[in-house]
Amino acid sequence: MSFCLEGLGQVLTDADLERAAICFGAAQHVRHMIASPLPPSEKQLCDQAIKRIRAGLSDGAFEAAWQWGQTTPVDEIATRLLGRLNLASASCMGFMPVALTAVAAITLSGVAES
Repeated sequence: MSFCLEGLGQVLTDADLERAAICFGAAQHVRHMIASPLPPSEKQLCDQAIKRIRAGLSDGAFEAAWQWGQTTPVDEIATRLLGRLNLASASCMGFMPVALTAVAAITLSGVAES
């Protein structure tokens, strides 16, 4: 689940910084809950994306999105992201498989939890 959220966060870094921050915040929360730190090879990529997100948002907007991602149930996050996700965006085309996998995993986890 956390890899899916991080992958979607990577995709959204080029499309929607607020939703990217939500994804990374949620991923960090999931990793904390399952005591599974981000592998070093992935940490560098995520840290770079989060740095770009922070640079593109105000401090308040970043903190609000990050906090929402950390405190909101994953199925609610999926509903919000699915409602606004434009998978046809040209900037996302290279990451289409990642985005589709992430959306599917988030959606299925919501089904499994209900």
